[in-house]
Amino acid sequence: MDNWCQKTEDILIDQGYVPNQSEITERGNQNKVVRVRCQDTDLAVKWFTEVEGFNGANIGSQSNRFVGGWYVQTRLQDLLDIPIPTIHHAEFSEDRDFYIMENIEFVYADDLWSNDMYLMRVCQEMGSILSQVHSVSESSIGGIPGKKNDTMENMRRFIKRVENNVSNTPYMAYEQDLSSLTNRYEQIFNPRSTKKLIHGDTAASNILTNNDGVIVGLVDWEDSMYADPLLDIAIFQSMVCDIFGVFSPWETKTLRDSVVESYSGAVNAERLRILRALTHLWAGAKINSEAMLSPWNKVAGRSQMTRQEIHRNRFESIVDEMNN
Repeated sequence: MDNWCQKTEDILIDQGYVPNQSEITERGNQNKVVRVRCQDTDLAVKWFTEVEGFNGANIGSQSNRFVGGWYVQTRLQDLLDIPIPTIHHAEFSEDRDFYIMENIEFVYADDLWSNDMYLMRVCQEMGSILSQVHSVSESSIGGIPGKKNDTMENMRRFIKRVENNVSNTPYMAYEQDLSSLTNRYEQIFNPRSTKKLIHGDTAASNILTNNDGVIVGLVDWEDSMYADPLLDIAIFQSMVCDIFGVFSPWETKTLRDSVVESYSGAVNAERLRILRALTHLWAGAKINSEAMLSPWNKVAGRSQMTRQEIHRNRFESIVDEMNN
């Protein structure tokens, strides 16, 4: 048995559960998720794992991210009727950090993202779900452990993440464009009127669905924070609409528009374009990292471009659009 599975079963036994079968889910390099069939219920146990070389200077320490994600997830499961796994138990100590939550049955079939009706359904549902997340008041959540409460500072940290990814890579060629985009963003963003709780990582790997594209789970809240709500939309549009739309009958713009149309909040088009450009640049420069793995890996053969090329081209087209 895998060591993570054994550790997980031991923890569950201590908590009074009777585990029958466990399986580790590899979804990233910053945590481990073990799904366990128990005698009376199915559970998922998420473990925090230290990652060597993790750059926490600009986005908070890894342990703070993990605790902050647990905190937000537990608050939202009581506030909103959206698909967020219920957390039953958590432990944070020097020896181990984990939480036990309900297991959500979902379909993780990579080729579904090339199904046009599935893709459109996910886009429409995501807009609606995000509008609910962003409607949560700060007073009902409070300060997030280990996270900054200042919206502008959090957005500057996101921008710093982009700059760090680009540094010492071929993407340094876009340094002047990056500077222009970030300067313009700060000019038009009003943190006082647009401070919202966001998920912070609305990529395909964090969206659990059924075969029809109905979202049954929104997971991995470690990057949640108070920030510009359009960042959630921009990440989803860049990492889902603009990628999987390449081999879809839908135009990528149609997919992006479907997210905005199902989102009930105000959307500033210029601010959204800037954040989408920054996300494409961030993702393109980081494409070889394990953290970027997604369903794209098994469907990439259907496109004439690599995912990295798609991110770069999207970034360049947004910059050209804004300059003309």
